[in-house]
Amino acid sequence: MDTSDKKPNESGVTARLLELIKNMSQEERLALLKELEERLFKDKREHKRKPFFMVVDYSTDDRVYKDTSKT
Repeated sequence: MDTSDKKPNESGVTARLLELIKNMSQEERLALLKELEERLFKDKREHKRKPFFMVVDYSTDDRVYKDTSKT
């Protein structure tokens, strides 16, 4: 079987990543760290969502609605 068809195991992936990172300059490492941290935290909220409930009125061209909004 061709080795390119095999999925690398987790420790093999980690070892390869470490090898690549060790060969980077300090500037490249900092840029990689910044990019990875931005990816991890871009969709996270700064604070926990608080419970919320409100009655809302809204309308379209010809109808009026009353509903609720909650989290």
